[in-house]
Amino acid sequence: MSESKYPFLISVLPSGDGSDSLTKFPNLPNYPFLISILPAEEGGGYLIEFPDLPGCMSDGETIEETIANGKDAVACWIETAKRYGDKIPHPGLTARLSLQRKLTFATATQDEMS
Repeated sequence: MSESKYPFLISVLPSGDGSDSLTKFPNLPNYPFLISILPAEEGGGYLIEFPDLPGCMSDGETIEETIANGKDAVACWIETAKRYGDKIPHPGLTARLSLQRKLTFATATQDEMS
């Protein structure tokens, strides 16, 4: 997924232990997500995107509505993937791979500078 063109607001990687990362939002999706503020010229509100699920996104007027709409988008994405026999990634896989790439790059860069 490319960099979001909207200002960053929240990035969440659920802990996986059954507890939620943000106590204010007890019903977070199981997949990591990014929430960005939408500019007024695009209608305002918030955009939620799921890096593990290509093209899976939604929006809402409030953060709570955006998260609820995002959970629905994830359910629809997974249902469609199952219907067409597409592979369903594990939650957090993209985030973990991205972090591994960044760490590998940082290590290689540090080695070159030494």
